[in-house]
Amino acid sequence: MPAAEGRAASGLRARLNAIGPVRALLTRPAVEHVVALVNRSSVIARGRARFLARELLGRRDEVLYPVRGFPHPVLVRHGSADVVTLDDVFYSRDYDVPPPVEEVLAAADRPLRVLDLGGNVGYFGAFVLAGYPDAEITSVEADPRNARALRRVVAATGQGNRWKVIEAAASTGEGTARFVQALYSTAHVARAGETSATTEVPAIDVLPLLDGADLVKIDIEGSEWPILADPRFPAAAIRAVALEYHPEGCPEPDARTAAERILREAGYATRPGGHHPAGMGVMWGWRSEPAPTGAPAPPR
Repeated sequence: MPAAEGRAASGLRARLNAIGPVRALLTRPAVEHVVALVNRSSVIARGRARFLARELLGRRDEVLYPVRGFPHPVLVRHGSADVVTLDDVFYSRDYDVPPPVEEVLAAADRPLRVLDLGGNVGYFGAFVLAGYPDAEITSVEADPRNARALRRVVAATGQGNRWKVIEAAASTGEGTARFVQALYSTAHVARAGETSATTEVPAIDVLPLLDGADLVKIDIEGSEWPILADPRFPAAAIRAVALEYHPEGCPEPDARTAAERILREAGYATRPGGHHPAGMGVMWGWRSEPAPTGAPAPPR
């Protein structure tokens, strides 16, 4: 969504909030939900009314929609958390690339190599292709449902020759992982003591994929911390990182502080992106000169 439209929507809500009775109405949970949904639907270029109707009526349809200002469609599984992720990427613009990162990526002087850990249904990939249409993307996605939807999106974009999907959990070693499917975007590798895992999925060592990537996006619901703690991470030749940090599994009380510290110790300049009250958010990191390729071999 263009920034001007976002400001207009926020401004309208602010003006309405200034009116006492309207403010009281807007704070009711059901009304807040509708207002949020209307705001999110504003990114849909065509079919906005049908988008709203499907959400409000609780339909379970899977629909490809064009997004304002973006060349490729996105998939929304109505009645799921996809609308929240749609908000994060295209309405709130949590992944808008900061100017210093744009400069670092421009220095690549070739099609960008993008690694998307936690591909979900491809919103980040579609976002990247708008700014870098010749990018080569590898999406790693563990949830079989998400991976199926992601492959549908890749086919719809016509970018299958440059957008690869790996169906596996992002890890620091090869094998399998217990996986909790949960609510699509909140699906995650089972944590210590968690007994509600519903399926077993392949796990791959993603450190070799990190090495040589220009832009790495990490959003894997708490599984980022073992990867960040791996000694191969600071040695990997990465130009820029968009890290969505989570309190789950964080080795420190504050996930935002931990994410910034780890990236800085690995040689990255940092800039915080959006932060949510629940403790997760986005931290950008970039290097003017990435480390030489050739990360050390995995520990035995």
